[in-house]
Amino acid sequence: MIELQKQGAENINFVTGTHFIPSIKQAVLKARVLGLQIPLVWNCSGYESLEAVAFLSTFIDIYLPDFKTSSSVLAERLFL
Repeated sequence: MIELQKQGAENINFVTGTHFIPSIKQAVLKARVLGLQIPLVWNCSGYESLEAVAFLSTFIDIYLPDFKTSSSVLAERLFL
């Protein structure tokens, strides 16, 4: 994460990392100590439990669930 920040990354985007949440939090906490300042994005399917989302909120800046699993009627309305 620190190296990506040095290379100009605008955020760190964790994609479908639910099964690694505890390890990711430990890595993020270490990276923050080392100077990580860019936003952290949780990019997921949206099936996390409320408990997982509450836990993520302690170290993730942006929660980005996929919207593709919603109803096709709503998706069509928003797309058009």
